[in-house]
Amino acid sequence: MIKKDDFLEILGIRRIVVLTVLLAVNLLLAAGIYFYIMPQTETANRQMSSLRSKENTLRNDIANLQTEFNELESQQGEFKKLQEGGFFERQSGSVAESIFLNAEKFSKVSDPDVFVDKTETKQDPLISETKQVISEREISIKVGGIDDIAIYKYLDFINQQFPGHLETTEVSLKRTSNVNEVILRAIAGGADPSLVEGQVSLVWRTMVPEVESPFGRTESQDGG
Repeated sequence: MIKKDDFLEILGIRRIVVLTVLLAVNLLLAAGIYFYIMPQTETANRQMSSLRSKENTLRNDIANLQTEFNELESQQGEFKKLQEGGFFERQSGSVAESIFLNAEKFSKVSDPDVFVDKTETKQDPLISETKQVISEREISIKVGGIDDIAIYKYLDFINQQFPGHLETTEVSLKRTSNVNEVILRAIAGGADPSLVEGQVSLVWRTMVPEVESPFGRTESQDGG
């Protein structure tokens, strides 16, 4: 067994000093790594986490912008449809009369009696900031046809051709005559006798700019 003194003699004092110094240097390096590099690593991790958070926020912002853009495109499409459909135009009695006549010819109904009420201007809180008002007219129609199909064709034509928004508020149909020899002879002769009578109520709406009257009341620029 090697004694302590023999071990020191074998290694030598200088070697022991060198080993001690190297050990001390390693300890200092380890301490440096722990007290300097580790905080730097934690700082870098925090910065990385912050950058990832900002990246996620940016991705969400981009996604929200894309959603808003898609909604805006959709709204622009709806606005264009309303514009092309005459919703922002003045109501014209002559245009309405022409549509009713064409609908009568198309559907072959019998002598429709059409009454278009005068225009009423209504304020709507949803569009008050746009300086626009709703121009509204009630329309009553009494019409006859060989069957209910003819009357529905008449109404569908009107809905398709009328400018603005046309709301059907009431439709009632009743049979006024049964098929008999007289009716059959009339049909054979090319006539369209009335077997069904319809009562229809509509509301015609458009949106027009508002103007101030000399008496301080708000009026629309609509007419006709």
